[in-house]
Amino acid sequence: MKYYIKKLKCLSDETRIRILKVIIQSKTELCVCEIVDSLQIPFYTISKHIKELKNAEILSETKEGKFVLYSFVDKKDDFLNKIIDLIKSIPDEFFSNDIKLLEKRLSIRNNGKCVVGMNENQNL
Repeated sequence: MKYYIKKLKCLSDETRIRILKVIIQSKTELCVCEIVDSLQIPFYTISKHIKELKNAEILSETKEGKFVLYSFVDKKDDFLNKIIDLIKSIPDEFFSNDIKLLEKRLSIRNNGKCVVGMNENQNL
């Protein structure tokens, strides 16, 4: 039961929902700098929320050079898939600015990889 409660408690924050929504929308793992630039929230705040999502075993991280990438933990987990579906069901209108900034941020990837750190691209 603790496994489920931990995940559900973690979902009680708007910023964490926004982080999950942009990861869902991207359909790929995201660098923390891409999340920061998409949500327009300071790095330390995003980092704190990502830590909570990792502790709840919702997100995992991988390192690729100087970049840390985040994605959902186990796509075979039925409960996590239901959480993802639940977040997908929230109308995009609540995330329109986040999604627009995410699309701009992803457009500067090189061969599908993040190559620009936070705020290095002033066109966002």
